[in-house]
Amino acid sequence: YLNLSYQTFLYGQLSNFTGKDEISNPEDYNNGYFAKNYSVVQADTSLTKAYTDITHVVGLGAKYTFGGEKKKNGYYEDYRDTCEDNPNSIECEFYSVSDTGKDLQVEFSQYLFDRDGTQRLYHKLSQSVVYNNDVDKKCEEYGDLENELSYQITSGLNFYNNTFYNHDKDDLSRVYNRFTYKGYGFGTSIAYLYKNNFHEEDKINTGEPYSKYLTSSLSYRYDQHYSYKILYNYDLQTNMKKNLEVGFLYQKRCWDFGLRYVENNRPVLSRDGDKYNSIYDRYVYFTILLKPFMESRGNSGLSYKLPEIYKGN
Repeated sequence: YLNLSYQTFLYGQLSNFTGKDEISNPEDYNNGYFAKNYSVVQADTSLTKAYTDITHVVGLGAKYTFGGEKKKNGYYEDYRDTCEDNPNSIECEFYSVSDTGKDLQVEFSQYLFDRDGTQRLYHKLSQSVVYNNDVDKKCEEYGDLENELSYQITSGLNFYNNTFYNHDKDDLSRVYNRFTYKGYGFGTSIAYLYKNNFHEEDKINTGEPYSKYLTSSLSYRYDQHYSYKILYNYDLQTNMKKNLEVGFLYQKRCWDFGLRYVENNRPVLSRDGDKYNSIYDRYVYFTILLKPFMESRGNSGLSYKLPEIYKGN
């Protein structure tokens, strides 16, 4: 079978500058509006084949996005060139709009299910192509090629991979691998993230050509009342601990009580500016939840900050 869909979207933004602001030339900010519409056409199909113990499902889809009519005046016309060339300029604080070009995204996916209907394997390949009208750029620009894989090794053990390949740099731009296990009251995961800081902005923010992180977690539910959790994340590129969390939660029918100790690494440049040192912010969080009057939102209502720890030169 073949699924076809068409959607069209309208977007508008209006800016009206009033009052007195401390800017050098307030008369330069003219009232204005920006309006555009764009459309999305999607097509996808799938094929299913059943075997003795496995069912194989293959899917193929494409999504094409293209712009339509657009109008702008005032502020959006006056600062169009400035904000397109330098979006971080102070004049572009309110210029949160962009044109919609032509973009094609193609995706291939496949699934394997066992006899019980449990998903054993998921695999996806995705590629996007941007078509430019700008004579100063290539007619076609390829986005990163994405490969995503999830493999259920056993009922409790899962492996996940997400990899991006950059065509322009002819290199991997991002790789994420993760093993997770759930069973017998335990829940654990260990993950590795690699990121190639191609862009100059990423190099400035991190100070490194690459980013490499190791993240891990371990949880254990002793019974219906007691549960424990440990999180530990480490920066392999700078050889620094990113954060640490240790805690427990005691749950009753009418109330919960929990305690967590958290360390967060705040990197700071050394005096000579050639390497990073660490300031560890340390907190103790208390969780007190009265049911059904209070609802758990994943954070604690009470906290206490411990003295900071400085590591470095």
